[in-house]
Amino acid sequence: MRAIISLLSLTLLSVTTDAQSLESKPFVCIIPEIPPSFPGGLDSLRSFVSKNLVSPKNEDYEGMVVIEFVVNIDGSLNNIKVAKGLCGPCDKSALEVFSKMPKWIPGREVGKPKAMRMYYPIKFTL
Repeated sequence: MRAIISLLSLTLLSVTTDAQSLESKPFVCIIPEIPPSFPGGLDSLRSFVSKNLVSPKNEDYEGMVVIEFVVNIDGSLNNIKVAKGLCGPCDKSALEVFSKMPKWIPGREVGKPKAMRMYYPIKFTL
């Protein structure tokens, strides 16, 4: 069973990393030398999220939404999406916060700015 799973994983990896797809997409670093940061640091990021997050009315959901995004080499954000959702209105509210964000300080790899994928959890409480 393990051999089948490993073979399937290698097949999927080779399909998604063919030469044409690598040339057409910007490099996204997974383990950064210096990770991207929000201007002012983590406390400023938390403050920005709490000031801009609108809790959906009439929703009795409690939990977490995880937002996935890429910080580009110029600090702009793109590919913003829900990596782990809670409910439609909560997911939408979390996405709206990230669409309003200012530019970040880009991450660096080998002394050069690199696009990097990030995840940020937003907790919704009753």
